[in-house]
Order: sequence, then C-alpha cells, then structure tokens
Amino acid sequence: SLPKQVQKIIQHIELELFKPEDEIVKQNDDTLDMYFIAAGSAYVKRRNRLGVESFLGKLDEGSHFGDIALFY
Repeated sequence: SLPKQVQKIIQHIELELFKPEDEIVKQNDDTLDMYFIAAGSAYVKRRNRLGVESFLGKLDEGSHFGDIALFY
C-alpha cells in the first residue's frame, strides 16, 4: 500500500500531451504544476534581459520538473 501523501498526489495527476515545438512552461510563469516526462525529451532554455535565449539543459524520459510547486 502506498503512503497517504503519495495516494493524494496520484489522485491529481492529469495526462497532457505536448508537440515538439510547444512550450510547457514559460520563463517567469507562476505555476503550481509538476511535470513528468513519460516519453521524449524537453529542452530547458532561458532568456536574458536583452531577449537572448540560452540553452540550459535537456530533460529526458523519466525526468521531472516543477516539484517545488508541491510545497505551495
């Protein structure tokens, strides 16, 4: 049996599908969502004050992000 906290989280999981060109989360967006990459990959990018985009990393299948949102 799973711990109650895990059971509560699982009850709120929703499947979302994204196309390769979709932005999942934009820089400076306020979000309370956590994401799991079930298939494919996602690129992490950032824009500086001048609007210049830089590549920060790549998240592959099995990765997650937004977990800090669970604390809000």
